[in-house]
Amino acid sequence: MVGKVIFSFLFTIITFTGLSAQTEELIMNTFYPLPGKSQPETPDLSARGAIRLQGDSIVVELQVTDDQVVLGEDRVDVWLALPEVQFSDYLLGKSAGKTRIFRNSSESGEVASLERFLKNGDYPKQRKLSVEGVSREVTVPPAEALIEDYVHFGMAQYSFLTGATSAKHANRAQYKALESQLDGLPDDMSAFTSARFERNATGYTLRMALHHHCLAFAAFQLSAFKIVVDVFDVDAPGDKPLRMSSTPNRFTHRPYYFHTLKAGNRWRFTPDGVEEEALKKTGIQLLVFRKKGKWQALGYGAGAIVYTEGIVSEAGLVEYNFYPIECRYRKLDPPFDAVEEIRLRYNDVSPFEQRDIYFIHNNQVTISKGYRYLSAEAESFVNQPFFLPDGRMAFVLYDYEPADHLGWGEYGRLADEFIYIQVPGSTGSPLFSCGLRLEVIRAASFGELDKVSCEQVKSVSFEWIEKGKSFLIQVKGMQREADKQMRFAWDASGVYRHIP
Repeated sequence: MVGKVIFSFLFTIITFTGLSAQTEELIMNTFYPLPGKSQPETPDLSARGAIRLQGDSIVVELQVTDDQVVLGEDRVDVWLALPEVQFSDYLLGKSAGKTRIFRNSSESGEVASLERFLKNGDYPKQRKLSVEGVSREVTVPPAEALIEDYVHFGMAQYSFLTGATSAKHANRAQYKALESQLDGLPDDMSAFTSARFERNATGYTLRMALHHHCLAFAAFQLSAFKIVVDVFDVDAPGDKPLRMSSTPNRFTHRPYYFHTLKAGNRWRFTPDGVEEEALKKTGIQLLVFRKKGKWQALGYGAGAIVYTEGIVSEAGLVEYNFYPIECRYRKLDPPFDAVEEIRLRYNDVSPFEQRDIYFIHNNQVTISKGYRYLSAEAESFVNQPFFLPDGRMAFVLYDYEPADHLGWGEYGRLADEFIYIQVPGSTGSPLFSCGLRLEVIRAASFGELDKVSCEQVKSVSFEWIEKGKSFLIQVKGMQREADKQMRFAWDASGVYRHIP
């Protein structure tokens, strides 16, 4: 073959021996045909190279022996990916201005096949389904509108052409399906790359540096990431290139086959406006992506596809959802200025906006939810700190959980709500608690010890009578006769008791 490629590395360090190895530097003694899993039998297809982490950058150094260097067409691609990402093949469809992202199953090894998806699955081919004798319109895209495509969530590809001084962020078109879900696309990170190309008698040397921002997707505390190097060589302009990769079994767009490198928490990926140390104390494992020059938090999840109210896929068909997370940090006002607060706001697969609240005091983390599941009432009582009569600080907190199998889905409605009073760091019973089921059942129960029950409840509100000492609960019933007022007060046993 004319233009055969032989790589020799510029320096000698440890030998990389397998895909499962995790290190901060990587020696690639053998390159493999792409795609392919067997080592090349002739020296024509041998290759050597290395990757190491230096300062704020990922550095790839190669020496290429090539008797037909075609400037601007011979190239090296560097792919980066999150450890969580195993595949990128999906089935896409448009619905209500949003790209819906489906798959045959959530198993990483199964290829997304539209034919099998429709043939062996239960995806509706008609636009109406019967639910207990009632005809309902399906909300998923029509079967004929689905396509197979790649969605490069968590992945970034950089193409270094011979002779160029920087790379092209080459896979940005594959982010497009994420735009309507993440409310924007990852930035073009080409400017964060650099290359030094030197031609010589036997070919050329190429040193590539990628700032860690080039990951495009990262995690707040990133411990490792995936990387692979692909080499493209042509004999003459316009020829089909010979392709080789630093990993065996390499299939394009499949990070499952990439190498893994330890990052060692050397780089910071803190969402804009959030105090790094406070976020670290919470233990929140946030993913982020680079958007408009800042790190934007994101979340994602997968679950069975909901076709219409009351019908979900039972054939292993799943939908992926990606969503931005708004992060806000603040220190509370005196006398609670020793308390830090981080709030997360996002829309996941549930029908209501989610709000997670983390209070940090004396290195203790207290977790709550935005009040409430069905409304946005002012938090004058719930999610507020106060001082107990004995001088300790306590919080009024809120939580909820789905009460049926669709409670977390697109059509779910039932939820159990909980309001309780807790001292930070305490592992004992709450000082007060109540449980609400205000949908369908319309029931509520108040008091950790007293268990005052109410039925036919429309709404419940709380207010302090004397902050820290006593509070009033007002229950509004479906009918006037169901209205009720209750007073709870701190007593000598250290809990809040119902005062008849």
